[in-house]
Formats: sequence, structure tokens, C-alpha cells
Amino acid sequence: MARNIVINRKAPVNLNLEDAFLFSHEMQITAPKPKVHCGYWGCFDIHIFASYGHKIDKQMGVFEQRTFHWRLLFSTKLVIGYTVVFDLWSANYFHWLTEVLPKLLFLIEKKQITTILIPASLYKKEFVHQSLKILPNEIKVKIISAPHRYFLPVYKYCSLGVHSGNFHPDIICQLREKMWNAFFATSEQVEQQKEIIFIYRNLSERRGIVNFSEVEVVLAQKNVKVVNFSVLTFREQIVLMRRCAMLIGVHGAGLTNMLFTNPGTRILELRKKGDAHNNCYFSLASALGLPYYYLQCEVDSAEKLTQECNFIVDVNQFSDCLSRIFQNS
Repeated sequence: MARNIVINRKAPVNLNLEDAFLFSHEMQITAPKPKVHCGYWGCFDIHIFASYGHKIDKQMGVFEQRTFHWRLLFSTKLVIGYTVVFDLWSANYFHWLTEVLPKLLFLIEKKQITTILIPASLYKKEFVHQSLKILPNEIKVKIISAPHRYFLPVYKYCSLGVHSGNFHPDIICQLREKMWNAFFATSEQVEQQKEIIFIYRNLSERRGIVNFSEVEVVLAQKNVKVVNFSVLTFREQIVLMRRCAMLIGVHGAGLTNMLFTNPGTRILELRKKGDAHNNCYFSLASALGLPYYYLQCEVDSAEKLTQECNFIVDVNQFSDCLSRIFQNS
């Protein structure tokens, strides 16, 4: 039986040959199959979400290896028979939805989970506790809180075999179905896909658009709806995505919501010019079978990481890009 799987991806619909270097190394990846592991002697502090003892690779397991020299200030609690499903990145919208939840689905499929362990500070986030509606009734959630240190002599964790930003198409599509079923009754009619949505980001949040006033004019001309996802509930975001015909946004967590769109929904990502590293939304669109488009943009500081930049959009290129996409739809 093959130990690895091969994941092939479709090229962006509007790929320019001069930009092939942005995606060429992402078109096919080989990864180990997902696997359930058993860990021993895990100990972590609830304040820092850090484990030490049994070593676990953050990208391949479920929580991050860290070694700290700190005073033993907190009481220690013994917990047995649990599955740990969080790491230092789990409070992030993208990482929770595309990494933690797929691991949960795999553990459930393999009947390797009965109770999951989640910090109270993480569980209180709306997208976390709402997304756990996908869990079967027999799966329990144990909420843990400070000021305790927790000791797990034996625990389970899942390795998906792929690094962050890469996805197993079958698992990620299964997650989409689970989300739809959890938030929509089977008899509930889904509105026709008709809205073109632009994800608004405040300039102070990073990855905002410096010249948004100019971009806003183009959006109005093209009848594109501007939405601030940060003011919507988790369910409202899912409902909005079910009637979305096209999702547009700067590289950022808002594009994670393509996970809730219907097949055929087009994705347009505004990317930092020359960035061949941050391809997670290209990969996610491919895993979901969604047509992916891109537009390269200048940023306010080329020396900064993509995550720390604000974007400057060439409005003429943006307008032309939208026109071509609409013509081909």
C-alpha cells in the first residue's frame, strides 16, 4: 500500500506565463497519508499553549514543540484519555478552519476520538465553538482554563502529512459538506449565487489597501458588494458565502471563507508582487475545485513580509481583470 499521496493542482485561470514562477512549485506535491499518533508524557501550560517532553512537529502534529525554563507557579492537573486539537496558531481563523477541523474529521473517521481538550480562551471565540457543530453528538469537548498546568501521560494527535497552507482535497471538501449540513437544514433553500463580494480590511489591520478610495470607485462601477467580515457572525459569513458568485480580497483570513462557497464560485486574490511563497489560498481554491484568479499588487514596503504589508492596487489593472473575468463567466 502506498505510503504517500500525490496532490495535483489546477493553474490559475488567468495565469500569465511571466508569473509561472509564482505557482510552478505548487502544482504538484507529494505528502504522507494522514495518520493518528499516540503521544506520551505531554505537559503544557494553558497560558502559553506550549508543550514539552514528547516532541511533536508543529506542521505535522497538533501542537507546537517548545521548551521553556519557567518557575512552577501553577497547580498541575492530570488528564487522561483526551485528544489535543490546538496549537499556538489555532486562535487564527485560517488555521482553525483549515488545519484543526480537518484533523478532527480524520480522527472521527478513524474512530480515534471521544473527548477533545480545548482551552477556554480558544473555545470562547465564536468561530471555534460554532464550527464544532460539525462534531457528532457522542464526541465530547472538555474546556480547560488557567491557572493550571496540564499533564497528559498518554494522548492522541493527528498528522495530516501536509504543511500549513496545503490541503487534502477529499478532507477539505468533506469539511465543506459538514459545515453546510451543520448550518443549513436539508430542506432549506439556498439563494441563487449572484453576489460579487469584496472583503474589506481596515488599513490599521495590515494588508489593507492604501488607495482603497480609488478601488472603491471601480467596485461600485462593477456592482461589487464591499463587506466587512469582522462585523458578521460566523453563521452570517457562511450564509453570505452560499450566495456568493465571486469572492475578491487581499491575501488574508477573509479568503478562508471560500470554504463555504458553492462549486463554481470564482476567487480573485490580490497578491504581493513577486511573492511565490504565500500560496495557501491558491491551494485552498484548487482543493475545493474553485476557479482561482490573481492580481499582483505593489505594497507599501517590499522588505516586509506579505502579512505585514499594506497593498497598493493598480486600479486600471484591477478594472481590466474584473472585466475579463466577467466576460468569461
